Amino acid sequence: MSSGKRSGQVAEAAGVDIQTLRYYERRGLLARPERSDGGPRL
Repeated sequence: MSSGKRSGQVAEAAGVDIQTLRYYERRGLLARPERSDGGPRL
């Protein structure tokens, strides 16, 4: 199991909405999270 934070935890700590984090990922402002073989973020 990964020891990283969940997207929601990161968003809350940063004071932004989770959709904002995903927007930043798409724009290349944040590194994309690792994904499992099935596709969900790890």
